Amino acid sequence: MRPVERKAFIIGLILITAATPPFFIQLNEATRALNTWKLLAKIGSLGATVLFVWQFLLGYRQAVARWLTPDYLWALRVHRLLGVGGFVLLLLHPTFITPYYLTKHGLRLFAGGLPPPLDVLVPLGLVALGLLGVIVLTSTLLRSVMGRRAWYVTHLGAYLMLPLAFVHGYPIGSTLQGTGLRYGWQGLFVLTGAFYVLRILARFGVFSAPYELADVRPVARDVVELTLRPLGRRLQPAAGQFAFFRRGPRGSVRPFTVSRFDAETGRLSITVKALGRSTRALQTATPGERILVDGPYGTFGRAALETDRHVVMLAGGIGITPFLRIIDELKRRPGREAFLFYGNQQEADIAHRQELEAAGHVDLIHVLSGVEEHATFEVGFITPDLLRSRLEEPPSRYEFLICGPPEMVAGLESDLRSEGVPRRQIRHELFEY
Repeated sequence: MRPVERKAFIIGLILITAATPPFFIQLNEATRALNTWKLLAKIGSLGATVLFVWQFLLGYRQAVARWLTPDYLWALRVHRLLGVGGFVLLLLHPTFITPYYLTKHGLRLFAGGLPPPLDVLVPLGLVALGLLGVIVLTSTLLRSVMGRRAWYVTHLGAYLMLPLAFVHGYPIGSTLQGTGLRYGWQGLFVLTGAFYVLRILARFGVFSAPYELADVRPVARDVVELTLRPLGRRLQPAAGQFAFFRRGPRGSVRPFTVSRFDAETGRLSITVKALGRSTRALQTATPGERILVDGPYGTFGRAALETDRHVVMLAGGIGITPFLRIIDELKRRPGREAFLFYGNQQEADIAHRQELEAAGHVDLIHVLSGVEEHATFEVGFITPDLLRSRLEEPPSRYEFLICGPPEMVAGLESDLRSEGVPRRQIRHELFEY
């Protein structure tokens, strides 16, 4: 199955499984209004629960890579969409279950004094809804102003949301108690529990491959290359792929592109720029230290390399890392022109400069934004005018690969689209986490 077909299959499976539970709803109420409120409330609760189970699955990268798709970044985008979409769908439940209970049973769900077991289960549902609202808010509108650690701690609340939802709905749900859907819900509960156990084990590195730090060397200002050798299971990363690295079971996890890989020895290297506390700490690691590695993930560059079009690589700062192995891959594909536009602030910021300039099969264009003039390098930013001045054909005839800061990636994508480059010929890797 081709990647696009696999992704379409996954989306279709999500939609089908989320749309199935409402068919079990029994519309046997005395009035049309009660049936309508019941239908909308249960569509919200049942459909959203299925979406949240899928969201939980797509957030578990080992399961995604093994069973669904190697494109983990695509799975993360779907994961985020399911969170927002599921929350919006779930709002149907309190909106319409309230008039349903008031009309049929004379109960005000939010007024207190409810009979058992509603006196316990309704508050649990409200806690789950509030928790979900906080998670959605901090993952969307507030994500840019939150630190990674604060966001991560808040996001851990998602582990409570699904159990609360199951406990809230299963004992009092007439559709779950009175139809065959209860078996499906029991299966979802068991599946979710199994994934909880697997994710906890993964958090402590049980499924990660052990490596030992073999060498640390500087490759630019505030940038070092760490080379690791395998202690057991070896990863087999393709060009452009990344993995997650952790200093011991309790260390923080960070994704890095595999910038070098030796298939014979299993050694791999990552290039780390001092961008924050965790990356600065990783730069101080010493040879002999044990590193846990989880991966590989990603499909960056794969589709572009499978075409016959010439390749243009646009890198910003430490975003050069995925291109190091892609450049090696292009060496084995003679006849394809390759261009690398590499943007940095200063000349001292150019990482892996020596090997990049030694790659004779790639036309390398350095671009410096922190100087007013330079004898041999371009000055300013990577722009459509610069691309046109260096490329021999119109931009629409090339495959474009972009990796760098989010603002750079978004700006270049917009510029290329304005130049008539089809969306399918533009691929990016955001250098953020």
